[in-house]
Amino acid sequence: MDNFVIWSTTDAPGNESRDVNIVESRGKRPRVQSNVPHDDIISDPALRKPINSYEQGIQDDVRRKYLLVGPFQPLTHTFPKTVCGVKERCFQTEWFKVREWLEYSVSQDAAFCFYCYLFGDIKRRDQVFINTGFRNWKKAI
Repeated sequence: MDNFVIWSTTDAPGNESRDVNIVESRGKRPRVQSNVPHDDIISDPALRKPINSYEQGIQDDVRRKYLLVGPFQPLTHTFPKTVCGVKERCFQTEWFKVREWLEYSVSQDAAFCFYCYLFGDIKRRDQVFINTGFRNWKKAI
């Protein structure tokens, strides 16, 4: 870290502050832009290709593009009701307000984790927030 940041202390009368100057790293290659097809960036989390299915060289670029778009949160969608126990329940848009990572798949009527998709281990089958989506609305909170 000290190779990239120059710390300096400025003493002002009655006030001590710390200035930080960011320095460009030396000896690193410039970042090469790769072309990620725009058609590969899909909003519905159930229809996306896994990150590890992309070539190794462009996986980080795919992540960056998804981060720029953000999680898919359809606020005006009419969520279908599902019978859970004796009540009918459905996904609630209020959950987006307290869980910014939450995504909803219109095609599967299921909730997904945006950051789990980007950085999680897709090979593990027990990760419902990446592979199949969460649908047990009774236990959603």
